[in-house]
Amino acid sequence: MYEINIESDDKGLLGAAVRAGAPLRETQQAVKDSALLLHRRFQWSLADPGGRTVTYSGGSFIIHRVTGTYHGGISTEWPFEGMTLAAWVGPKQVDYAPFLERGIDAFDLTEAILKSPKAKLSKSGHKYMVIPFWYKGGKARAQAEYGDIETARKAGVVKSIGGEKAKKPRAHHNEWATLRTVSNKPGVRHWWHPGITPRPVGKATKEFCAEQVKVLLKTGMAKDIARILRSS
Repeated sequence: MYEINIESDDKGLLGAAVRAGAPLRETQQAVKDSALLLHRRFQWSLADPGGRTVTYSGGSFIIHRVTGTYHGGISTEWPFEGMTLAAWVGPKQVDYAPFLERGIDAFDLTEAILKSPKAKLSKSGHKYMVIPFWYKGGKARAQAEYGDIETARKAGVVKSIGGEKAKKPRAHHNEWATLRTVSNKPGVRHWWHPGITPRPVGKATKEFCAEQVKVLLKTGMAKDIARILRSS
């Protein structure tokens, strides 16, 4: 969650007006305008399918692809714990939002994979699982590995390096596969997820819009306060 705090010498008067049920039309309009500004900037950061570079105080990042749910998942709340406009994309809207915003460290996938009912037990008592990776458009991959597609087609099991075996291409599908074994046997290399680099689009949006939002809200509040004082 990212908060934009509004400082005002008339917080008490505005708070009393809210408690009294006084209409704060200008403030409410300013909140709507601020939320629209945040939404537009947030969506701008995600709008380019090829990836758009977003700059913020911590550096820059690119988001190459997001779902439509994330694209429209930003929420705002005013007031939030005082004179604060809060904006966020949280797990209630998009379950992967925290991972995208904060990133995650690299982690070991081995034990999670071996919980599969397809995992087997070796004679030495260690769990293992053979996982095929099929490649579409096999010609390019096979040519890169073996020089030409026909050599790859005739090879059968042609390669075994570090637990990886190449399986004969399925000619009628123009596909081929590698068979990779994951095991909890000591000394066998584990499978690791490389982690996710933080892409704090929410923080970047806040930093870009904060001053404009403050101007909008202060202006709206000042107009409502002036109207309240004139009528009192």
